[in-house]
Amino acid sequence: MSLVLPLLTLGILLVGVFRKTDLMSAFAEGVKEGLQVALRILPILIFMLSAIGAFRASGGMDRIVEFLVPLCSWLHVPPPVLPLALLRPMSGSGAIALLEDLLAQYGADSAIGKLASVLTASTETTLYTLSLYLGNVRKNTGKILFCALCTDVFTVLFAVTVCRFLP
Repeated sequence: MSLVLPLLTLGILLVGVFRKTDLMSAFAEGVKEGLQVALRILPILIFMLSAIGAFRASGGMDRIVEFLVPLCSWLHVPPPVLPLALLRPMSGSGAIALLEDLLAQYGADSAIGKLASVLTASTETTLYTLSLYLGNVRKNTGKILFCALCTDVFTVLFAVTVCRFLP
């Protein structure tokens, strides 16, 4: 397994040599394009991370959780997992921190621990990903966001359903 990266690099170099490609120019052009993409998405990324931090610090997450607890008990979603389900579409690192807290408090083999683990592994940081990929796109962004968030909701409900059958 430790030879995978060196063999892949060697393979790429050999293909470049056989195709008579100027490898140094191709590498420099790739780096240039990568830096342009990084500069284009940096403001969007800073804004998104700042907005998530402000939302969490303001107590907005706690208010939303309090509001959704009756609905979640009807859907059999344990209330301790609800903040994780709400935070995961916004922040991967925040979700991992919440997962760690839930596992420390309830244990990895508890129903809440299993559900929290499944949720963390099966959902995407939707808002973060969309802000990176669609930061400059204006057309259909609302439709894409709606579909992505619906997918997150269905993923949570499916994870709850599946985890109810786990031993």
